[in-house]
Amino acid sequence: MTDDYRKIRKKIFSSEFNNFFNKKLSLYLGKIEKLRKQYLYSGCILGIIALIPSGFLLFIFFLNTSGDSSFIENRNLIDFLLFVEVILIGLIFYTVKTYKNKVKAIILPRLLSFAGDFRIIEKGSPEYDIRNYVSSLGLFSSFNRYSCDDRFEGMYKNIKVSISEIALTKETGSGKNRRNVIIFNGLLVKVPSLKKYKGATYIKRNSTTLGFNRKKVNLEDPEFEKYYDVYSTDQVEARYLITTAFMNRMVELAKKGIGENITLSFEHGNVNIAVSSSKDWFEVPILKPANDVNVYRAILVEIITILSIIDSLRLDMKIGL
Repeated sequence: MTDDYRKIRKKIFSSEFNNFFNKKLSLYLGKIEKLRKQYLYSGCILGIIALIPSGFLLFIFFLNTSGDSSFIENRNLIDFLLFVEVILIGLIFYTVKTYKNKVKAIILPRLLSFAGDFRIIEKGSPEYDIRNYVSSLGLFSSFNRYSCDDRFEGMYKNIKVSISEIALTKETGSGKNRRNVIIFNGLLVKVPSLKKYKGATYIKRNSTTLGFNRKKVNLEDPEFEKYYDVYSTDQVEARYLITTAFMNRMVELAKKGIGENITLSFEHGNVNIAVSSSKDWFEVPILKPANDVNVYRAILVEIITILSIIDSLRLDMKIGL
């Protein structure tokens, strides 16, 4: 971890954050707690209702194991119960997700101000839809389904940083043969490159399966190549971008676990960092009270962990990249 990361993390677990929390966030906790109880109550009611078809299905299973197959023969009844159960479970997930989205709209813009000068990109705004940009990146394999959950951007160390939580899948086949393949799920961080380049260069973890239709670059650094593969449209330019110092920092990220799921590209004048993860980022859990300061600390730690990648790779510096 960088010194900047340690410094900000120390602030998060100090009285400085407590003062920030009381001054900037406490005014909204009453509203959030009211929302939490409303949606938690709705989720519990749906959960209780969902026990009814579950109970019938267990009863039918019990009869089947005891030798009475009369209910099993009524396939329409079983299909109906399964259908109702799926709908109810879907409604529970929808209820929880709606709560989290409403709370994030209230709390995240204010919470981000502790880490830097950031703003939330509102859903429905022209800036929110970055599908065309994502599609233009050779960083990912082809996909035909795209979704974006959270998106925010701002200034960090005098450079513009964009962070988007996206999911990319590819739907193939039809009917019973239809299946969805996960192409990418996680965060896409975009930072303007302070080094000028014309081609496209990619750095990927050896274990990743993202798409790269480019020639491999051999950089003759055994330790770096133990963790990463490099592909580029321009071998000379790739070596200009990926210096020995840069490779050393990438290796350090890998060793410390931060770079375990990182794939990176130099495209369109930017450094694009894909952080693969199945977790929901920046979420406010519905089961924890709104006044639990540790919930908001955890979200901030996630944010500064992502920003620490910029620090570790020194993407804010033109010299030494």
